[in-house]
Formats: sequence, structure tokens, C-alpha cells
Amino acid sequence: MTGFQERRSHISREMERVIDYLVDRKRGDKKRPPATGAALEGAVEIHRLSLETPIDPAEMAAFKARFTELMRTDGNRAGLGRYLGTCERDALCGAVDGYPSACWSRSVAQIVNDEFTPLELLLFEPDKDLIQDIDDALKDVYKDAPPMPKNAIPDWVPTTHWWWYAPEQREMTDWERRMHFEYDWDDWR
Repeated sequence: MTGFQERRSHISREMERVIDYLVDRKRGDKKRPPATGAALEGAVEIHRLSLETPIDPAEMAAFKARFTELMRTDGNRAGLGRYLGTCERDALCGAVDGYPSACWSRSVAQIVNDEFTPLELLLFEPDKDLIQDIDDALKDVYKDAPPMPKNAIPDWVPTTHWWWYAPEQREMTDWERRMHFEYDWDDWR
């Protein structure tokens, strides 16, 4: 098998894994907990791999159709809401320690929306404003968030994902970064 064929085979296995994450589970099945977040992040990995290795258009179209179909189930729609809710919580904690996690989750949501299926069609009514709420939270805290280390920003993330680049890009030593994140209760007296 050539290197190209191995990469294509790996992508196909990733597609199967993502679909398996989304397949309905029997209620109470502890061996297979809901894994919508893992499926979303797996879809982003497929997108990243597709930037390096072309994917057969028919295979990608079939994957996107099945992905969208499974994401429309109530369990996966609820899982999407939980994933975005966690992203919002991380964004709200961005000035302390949540900013990098929020950036990652926000990019996952944007790539899934842009490359696989529109999230607006998947979100339950109470969750419809979550993306805007996340963006608002990121805008509120980015001035206080420590700068993202250059190696923390994935090189394949588009520059349109402004949240990665919003914190002022100033150099911080590892000690300064750690002191920004780690404090003790005496600091609050």
C-alpha cells in the first residue's frame, strides 16, 4: 500500500469512527455513552486530513449526508447543545483559564458549520443563540486573556477564526503564563 493509499484508508476509518460516535445508543448503555463532542471533533480531524490528502468526492458526500442525518437525532442535537454550552462556559472563564479551550471548541463548531452541516438547523430553540453568546463572551474577555502561544494555534485554522488572534499577542514567559492562570486564595484578600 502506498503512503497515499494509507492516508486515504486512515481517513475512511476516521469517517467510520465519527459515524459510530453518532449512532443512537440504547438508553442506559454504559459501554457506549453519547459522544457527540467526539464526533464533532472527529469531523474536524477529517476536514484537516482532507486538506493534506484529497478525499473521493462521492465518499465525502456520503459521509456528510450520513453525518447530517445522525446529527439531526434528538440525542445528538442535545449533545451539540451541551458541547456549545461547555464552550460558552469556557469562554466566560477566558480571562482566567478557559480561553484556549473555548477557541478550540468555537473552531470545531465553525468548521462543522462551514464544511459539514449548518448548525442552525440542528440546534434546539433554546440553544439557537449559543454561537452568538460564545462570540460575545470571547469578545468580553479577550483583552484580559493571556496571549495564545504561537504553537497553541493549529496551523490549519483559518485566519477568519478571529478568536484565536484576539488576545494581544505579547510575549510571556512560561512563568508569567503560569502565574496568570495559577493563583492562591491569598491573592483575593
